[in-house]
Amino acid sequence: MYLYTHTNAGSELEIAGNKIHHVGEYGIHLYGNGSARVDGLIVDNEISHTTTGVYQYSYYGTLSEDITYRNNTIHDTTTGLYFYTYHNNVRMIPVVSGNIIYDNSSYGIRVNKGWGSSSIIPRFYNNIISRSSTGIHLEGGGITPEIIFNTIIDNAVGLSLAGVIQPVILHNDIQGNSSTGILLNSIGTAY
Repeated sequence: MYLYTHTNAGSELEIAGNKIHHVGEYGIHLYGNGSARVDGLIVDNEISHTTTGVYQYSYYGTLSEDITYRNNTIHDTTTGLYFYTYHNNVRMIPVVSGNIIYDNSSYGIRVNKGWGSSSIIPRFYNNIISRSSTGIHLEGGGITPEIIFNTIIDNAVGLSLAGVIQPVILHNDIQGNSSTGILLNSIGTAY
């Protein structure tokens, strides 16, 4: 499923109750470009056997992408959820709550802030992330995450943060990760 927004577009979307599986690249691919504003809800889906379960990508000038991911099950992918901004004037605020994400060969959740003055403000609440190489991985300046009340278990690395500024990490159950529970690399202030 591929959704694309472009210059001066605005949209609200809902993707609910689907089973998406055995797809070559992306289960769901959201691509924002231009002056788009996208608000939406991705809820109660099962996504499996894809390279990336959900890929949310915002490029040049996307004003805002406020999308909530709730109660989805994502498994048997390379990366479960992948959020990526690139270039200037991009603002992305994904809210990820109540999802079960497991058996992903690389990342359960990956957040990458690319070049420019973009910002990602991810919110991760009450998710279960297990049996991936890395449970949650965040990289790049301009990311201000909240990671609260998640269960991050049985991964190689539970939580990895590189260049992240001012994360809020509270009340998570991080255990049974074979290498590292929380890996901090070039981190800002943690609360």
